[in-house]
Amino acid sequence: MKFLYEADRLSAYDHQRSVTSDKRVFILTRSAFAGQQRYAANTWSGDIVASWETLRNQISAGLNFSLCGIPYWNSDIGGFFLWDYKKPLENADYRELYARWVQFGTFCPMMRSHGADAPREIRIYPGANGEFTLYEDENDNYNYEKGMYSTINFIWNDAKNTLTINDRNGSFSGIITERKFNIIRVAPANGTGIVSLVKSDKEVNYIGKKVVIKL
Repeated sequence: MKFLYEADRLSAYDHQRSVTSDKRVFILTRSAFAGQQRYAANTWSGDIVASWETLRNQISAGLNFSLCGIPYWNSDIGGFFLWDYKKPLENADYRELYARWVQFGTFCPMMRSHGADAPREIRIYPGANGEFTLYEDENDNYNYEKGMYSTINFIWNDAKNTLTINDRNGSFSGIITERKFNIIRVAPANGTGIVSLVKSDKEVNYIGKKVVIKL
Protein backbone atom coordinates (compact mmCIF):
# COMPACT_ATOMS: atom_id res chain seq x y z
CA MET A 1 0.00 0.00 0.00
CA LYS A 2 2.94 2.36 0.64
CA PHE A 3 3.84 2.29 -3.05
CA LEU A 4 0.24 3.05 -4.03
CA TYR A 5 0.22 6.09 -1.74
CA GLU A 6 3.56 7.29 -3.11
CA ALA A 7 2.51 6.82 -6.73
CA ASP A 8 -0.70 8.73 -6.06
CA ARG A 9 1.08 11.77 -4.58
CA LEU A 10 3.86 11.74 -7.19
CA SER A 11 1.36 11.44 -10.03
CA ALA A 12 -0.83 14.29 -8.80
CA TYR A 13 2.09 16.65 -8.21
CA ASP A 14 4.35 15.94 -11.18
CA HIS A 15 1.58 15.53 -13.75
CA GLN A 16 -0.13 18.75 -12.70
CA ARG A 17 3.12 20.73 -12.87
CA SER A 18 4.05 19.18 -16.21
CA VAL A 19 0.80 20.49 -17.67
CA THR A 20 0.81 23.95 -16.09
CA SER A 21 2.17 25.84 -13.11
CA ASP A 22 -0.63 28.39 -13.25
CA LYS A 23 -2.35 26.64 -10.35
CA ARG A 24 -0.56 25.55 -7.20
CA VAL A 25 -0.64 21.87 -6.22
CA PHE A 26 -1.75 21.12 -2.67
CA ILE A 27 -2.76 17.66 -1.45
CA LEU A 28 -4.57 17.25 1.88
CA THR A 29 -4.47 13.58 2.77
CA ARG A 30 -5.12 11.12 5.61
CA SER A 31 -2.35 8.75 4.49
CA ALA A 32 1.39 9.32 4.35
CA PHE A 33 4.77 7.90 3.39
CA ALA A 34 8.33 9.00 4.09
CA GLY A 35 9.33 11.87 1.85
CA GLN A 36 5.84 12.86 0.73
CA GLN A 37 6.50 16.49 1.70
CA ARG A 38 8.32 16.80 -1.64
CA TYR A 39 4.96 16.56 -3.38
CA ALA A 40 3.08 19.43 -1.66
CA ALA A 41 1.20 16.99 0.59
CA ASN A 42 -0.09 17.73 4.08
CA THR A 43 -1.42 14.93 6.27
CA TRP A 44 -4.12 15.46 8.86
CA SER A 45 -5.29 13.00 11.47
CA GLY A 46 -8.74 12.49 9.99
CA ASP A 47 -12.27 13.14 11.20
CA ILE A 48 -11.66 12.98 14.94
CA VAL A 49 -14.03 13.29 17.90
CA ALA A 50 -13.89 16.40 20.07
CA SER A 51 -12.57 15.30 23.48
CA TRP A 52 -9.66 15.95 25.81
CA GLU A 53 -8.34 12.44 25.19
CA THR A 54 -8.35 13.06 21.44
CA LEU A 55 -6.51 16.35 21.87
CA ARG A 56 -3.87 14.60 23.99
CA ASN A 57 -3.42 11.94 21.29
CA GLN A 58 -2.81 14.61 18.63
CA ILE A 59 0.32 15.75 20.45
CA SER A 60 2.01 12.36 20.27
CA ALA A 61 0.77 11.83 16.70
CA GLY A 62 2.29 15.11 15.54
CA LEU A 63 5.59 14.43 17.31
CA ASN A 64 5.84 10.97 15.76
CA PHE A 65 5.17 12.41 12.31
CA SER A 66 7.92 14.98 12.67
CA LEU A 67 10.35 12.30 13.91
CA CYS A 68 9.66 10.42 10.68
CA GLY A 69 10.88 13.45 8.73
CA ILE A 70 7.41 14.57 7.62
CA PRO A 71 6.99 18.20 8.70
CA TYR A 72 3.55 18.92 7.25
CA TRP A 73 0.89 17.63 9.64
CA ASN A 74 -2.16 18.95 11.45
CA SER A 75 -5.37 17.98 13.23
CA ASP A 76 -8.92 19.35 13.06
CA ILE A 77 -8.86 22.10 15.69
CA GLY A 78 -11.86 21.60 17.95
CA GLY A 79 -12.49 18.14 16.55
CA PHE A 80 -14.72 17.16 13.62
CA PHE A 81 -17.47 15.25 15.44
CA LEU A 82 -18.95 17.25 18.32
CA TRP A 83 -21.57 14.74 19.46
CA ASP A 84 -20.31 14.73 23.06
CA TYR A 85 -21.16 18.45 23.41
CA LYS A 86 -24.70 19.75 23.02
CA LYS A 87 -24.82 23.32 21.69
CA PRO A 88 -21.00 23.53 21.69
CA LEU A 89 -20.77 27.31 21.29
CA GLU A 90 -22.83 27.71 24.47
CA ASN A 91 -20.98 24.94 26.29
CA ALA A 92 -18.23 26.24 28.60
CA ASP A 93 -16.47 22.85 28.61
CA TYR A 94 -16.27 22.78 24.81
CA ARG A 95 -15.12 26.41 24.62
CA GLU A 96 -12.27 25.53 26.99
CA LEU A 97 -11.34 22.50 24.86
CA TYR A 98 -11.48 24.59 21.68
CA ALA A 99 -9.27 27.32 23.17
CA ARG A 100 -6.61 24.77 24.25
CA TRP A 101 -6.76 23.11 20.83
CA VAL A 102 -6.17 26.47 19.16
CA GLN A 103 -3.12 26.93 21.37
CA PHE A 104 -1.79 23.54 20.26
CA GLY A 105 -2.66 24.27 16.64
CA THR A 106 -0.59 27.45 16.74
CA PHE A 107 2.56 25.31 16.90
CA CYS A 108 1.52 22.91 14.12
CA PRO A 109 2.81 23.43 10.56
CA MET A 110 -0.77 23.93 9.37
CA MET A 111 -3.35 25.62 11.62
CA ARG A 112 -6.77 24.48 10.50
CA SER A 113 -10.08 24.61 12.34
CA HIS A 114 -12.87 22.30 11.27
CA GLY A 115 -16.29 21.27 12.53
CA ALA A 116 -16.70 23.88 15.27
CA ASP A 117 -18.16 26.70 13.17
CA ALA A 118 -17.00 29.19 15.80
CA PRO A 119 -16.15 32.86 15.19
CA ARG A 120 -12.45 33.63 14.76
CA GLU A 121 -10.62 36.91 15.30
CA ILE A 122 -7.08 38.23 15.77
CA ARG A 123 -6.80 40.20 19.02
CA ILE A 124 -4.06 41.89 21.07
CA TYR A 125 -3.48 40.34 24.49
CA PRO A 126 -1.46 42.85 26.54
CA GLY A 127 1.22 41.72 28.97
CA ALA A 128 4.16 41.12 26.65
CA ASN A 129 5.59 42.29 23.37
CA GLY A 130 4.40 40.51 20.27
CA GLU A 131 5.09 40.29 16.55
CA PHE A 132 3.20 38.83 13.60
CA THR A 133 3.78 38.82 9.83
CA LEU A 134 0.80 38.74 7.48
CA TYR A 135 1.80 36.87 4.31
CA GLU A 136 -0.33 36.99 1.17
CA ASP A 137 -0.07 35.82 -2.42
CA GLU A 138 -2.39 34.78 -5.25
CA ASN A 139 -3.24 31.58 -3.33
CA ASP A 140 -3.58 29.20 -6.26
CA ASN A 141 -0.41 29.34 -8.37
CA TYR A 142 3.41 29.30 -8.17
CA ASN A 143 4.09 32.97 -8.81
CA TYR A 144 5.33 33.27 -5.22
CA GLU A 145 8.40 31.33 -6.40
CA LYS A 146 9.12 34.35 -8.60
CA GLY A 147 8.81 36.75 -5.68
CA MET A 148 5.17 37.70 -6.28
CA TYR A 149 3.90 37.93 -2.70
CA SER A 150 3.57 40.52 0.05
CA THR A 151 4.21 40.72 3.78
CA ILE A 152 2.98 43.13 6.44
CA ASN A 153 4.74 43.11 9.79
CA PHE A 154 2.75 43.90 12.97
CA ILE A 155 4.66 44.77 16.16
CA TRP A 156 3.03 45.23 19.58
CA ASN A 157 5.05 47.26 22.12
CA ASP A 158 3.55 46.45 25.50
CA ALA A 159 5.39 49.15 27.46
CA LYS A 160 4.21 51.89 25.10
CA ASN A 161 0.81 50.31 24.36
CA THR A 162 1.40 50.82 20.65
CA LEU A 163 0.75 48.64 17.64
CA THR A 164 2.95 49.34 14.62
CA ILE A 165 1.70 48.17 11.23
CA ASN A 166 4.74 48.48 9.00
CA ASP A 167 5.02 49.22 5.29
CA ARG A 168 3.80 46.49 3.01
CA ASN A 169 6.69 44.68 1.33
CA GLY A 170 6.20 43.13 -2.10
CA SER A 171 3.25 42.87 -4.43
CA PHE A 172 1.31 40.47 -6.65
CA SER A 173 -1.57 40.50 -9.12
CA GLY A 174 -4.90 41.17 -7.43
CA ILE A 175 -3.41 42.48 -4.18
CA ILE A 176 -5.78 44.38 -1.89
CA THR A 177 -4.27 47.86 -1.83
CA GLU A 178 -6.64 49.37 0.73
CA ARG A 179 -8.12 47.54 3.70
CA LYS A 180 -9.55 48.12 7.15
CA PHE A 181 -8.02 46.60 10.27
CA ASN A 182 -10.18 46.37 13.40
CA ILE A 183 -7.84 46.52 16.38
CA ILE A 184 -9.11 44.87 19.57
CA ARG A 185 -7.20 45.20 22.83
CA VAL A 186 -8.49 42.36 25.00
CA ALA A 187 -9.65 43.35 28.48
CA PRO A 188 -11.97 41.78 31.08
CA ALA A 189 -14.93 43.68 29.64
CA ASN A 190 -14.05 43.32 25.97
CA GLY A 191 -12.98 40.54 23.66
CA THR A 192 -13.05 37.71 26.20
CA GLY A 193 -16.06 35.71 25.00
CA ILE A 194 -16.48 33.54 21.92
CA VAL A 195 -20.03 34.68 21.15
CA SER A 196 -20.00 38.01 22.95
CA LEU A 197 -20.13 41.36 21.19
CA VAL A 198 -16.65 42.78 20.66
CA LYS A 199 -15.93 46.49 20.45
CA SER A 200 -13.02 47.58 18.28
CA ASP A 201 -10.63 49.94 20.04
CA LYS A 202 -9.41 51.34 16.73
CA GLU A 203 -10.36 51.06 13.08
CA VAL A 204 -7.39 51.57 10.78
CA ASN A 205 -7.67 52.28 7.06
CA TYR A 206 -4.42 50.79 5.78
CA ILE A 207 -3.03 51.69 2.34
CA GLY A 208 0.34 49.96 2.59
CA LYS A 209 2.20 52.62 4.56
CA LYS A 210 3.48 52.42 8.15
CA VAL A 211 0.94 53.25 10.83
CA VAL A 212 1.50 53.48 14.59
CA ILE A 213 -1.63 53.07 16.75
CA LYS A 214 -1.76 54.11 20.39
CA LEU A 215 -4.18 52.00 22.45
